Amino acid sequence: MLNTPAILGISMAPQKNRRLLVVITYATLVACVIAVLIVSPSKRRAQTAWLLFVPIADLVVSYAVFGQLTKRAVFPPPRVGVTSLGLTPRRRDQDEPDERDLVLRNAAHYQAFRAAMVYGFIFWASIPLYWHLSEPSVVLVVLLMAMPLLTILLTVPQAIILWTEPDVPDEAIISS
Repeated sequence: MLNTPAILGISMAPQKNRRLLVVITYATLVACVIAVLIVSPSKRRAQTAWLLFVPIADLVVSYAVFGQLTKRAVFPPPRVGVTSLGLTPRRRDQDEPDERDLVLRNAAHYQAFRAAMVYGFIFWASIPLYWHLSEPSVVLVVLLMAMPLLTILLTVPQAIILWTEPDVPDEAIISS
């Protein structure tokens, strides 16, 4: 399930490097959201809209980086061609996940879905807290509260795989 390229010259074969990457990525996203919250009250609405681009850019970058290290766990590639009934044995493509990869991907999706449900409930339960805010503030708060939900849905399955997979043995690393 793991590919083992280097990110910024650091090998991602050891589990501790992958865990550090996951922590740094999510810490950066949280820092971006906090920066928007701190800076936005003193700025106008148009400038605040540009500030929202920073967490979104971080989300896209983290999705791309995690996608380099794992086979796409969120959006599997579409199958082209005729689907068989499975009555005759067929050869598995090299890029097609095997049974272990499917179990890992499904378990990661299940854990991410549970996290999304919990966060979605918290998001829904906190809506009455926004009733006393002004309209621009409500829009900003809702957008910033929706950002972690989008992050959970897009990057957490891949992050779970990166976090839980053991060290990649040296024999399994394919040099490019």
